[in-house]
Amino acid sequence: MSVTTDWIFRVGQLLGSNGDMRFDQELFIRDGIISGIHDAADKSEAAEATRHQFKDAKRVNLPDSIMLPGLINSHHHAYSALARGLPIPEALPDFPAILAGLWWKLDRALDEESIRLSALLTARDSIRFGCTTIIDHHSSPSLIKGSLDLIKDEFEKFKLTALLCCEITDRNGQAAFKEAVDENLRFIESQKQSARMRGMIGLHAPFTLSDESLRYIANVRPKNAPVHVHVAEDETDVKDAKRQGYSGPLARLHKFGLLDENALLVHGVHLPEEDVALAREINLQIAHNPESNCNNHVGYADPSRFLDTQVLLGTDGMSSNMLYSLRFAQMMMSGWSKQNSASMEWAKKILFENPTRYLSSMLERAVGKIEVGLPADFAVFPYAAPTPLTERNWMYHLVYGLGDNSRASWVFANGQPVLEDGVFSVVDEAALAEAARTAAQKLWTRFSKL
Repeated sequence: MSVTTDWIFRVGQLLGSNGDMRFDQELFIRDGIISGIHDAADKSEAAEATRHQFKDAKRVNLPDSIMLPGLINSHHHAYSALARGLPIPEALPDFPAILAGLWWKLDRALDEESIRLSALLTARDSIRFGCTTIIDHHSSPSLIKGSLDLIKDEFEKFKLTALLCCEITDRNGQAAFKEAVDENLRFIESQKQSARMRGMIGLHAPFTLSDESLRYIANVRPKNAPVHVHVAEDETDVKDAKRQGYSGPLARLHKFGLLDENALLVHGVHLPEEDVALAREINLQIAHNPESNCNNHVGYADPSRFLDTQVLLGTDGMSSNMLYSLRFAQMMMSGWSKQNSASMEWAKKILFENPTRYLSSMLERAVGKIEVGLPADFAVFPYAAPTPLTERNWMYHLVYGLGDNSRASWVFANGQPVLEDGVFSVVDEAALAEAARTAAQKLWTRFSKL
């Protein structure tokens, strides 16, 4: 890792903390903290004083580039990182079959090595695509106790910020249920003072949890601890709730006091109108994952059903490429939403404004901003705009220009350079790839025996 403590970045475009795109900017970093941001043409006394203070700094000139605040992935599954190419012996015709035949076997096959490497690969890929903050939902029924620390340790190698939780479900028996509850509670308590890592209460879909289990979780959940729950990804969840006399799974969760404005709901593809109205009334946060929904054949979670301020963009483990996911979400919104309108303001909200507000609230500090006085946390993307890039059209360039070519060249995370001119400063990529292939083969062998 570089030992340089003073840096000057001069970039063609920089997204300011107020959501305004600024042009030809100089950003000054000292000891990991942003000390100043000035127009390159600014010759004022203050700007010149800053430049003088940084006369010995390392300078990085990137005129054909866009500097964005470190991106936020509002729903991820790091544990799935070693599943790419996993042989599936039989066709999986619907979502229940996909759960039983793939994900519920994969998570049981995870051990300490595969959990660590999955987290490290996810961290590496996230940084590669400019993402420095992750909300992750973990599952490893064969190794529950301490599993969140394994992920935390690997994420910290890349200086990531994260909210972590462990899946609670009845499907692995009472002992595993209790162990998962305890793991969430332990991690929440251990990280309650951390500026970069916090815990959540992670629930699998409500159809895998009994009323007794939901009541127990509600009784032990610490006050204000956010619930991170998969809801109505498939019709199974809704049918189960209605069979028990509820309008839908949200109504059921609400009965047990598990929903508040801090709750993060994932998917919501098949939520009935009564549950959508409840989500709007409580102002629940909705993690939108259109790539995964398509991949799992579960349908389209039309985000226009919710308030623009409620929707946050996630990947659900499909990838760590947030700008590509944004492009996909924008295309799906334009083509399939009943509202049939996908404005760039909406895209800006789900990638920047809403996740920034939510994470800043959960971590009790500013997240997702490039601002004087904050730790340097940003990604620089090479981009020589082929058409004029202005204050009014820059989101179009992000979606249509960077959306399918979104590898960062420089990334600072929590004040530290972790990607320098395309080279990772915290990991040997070749060694990581070799270790991952070896671990994946062992994981796949265990998977095949389940």
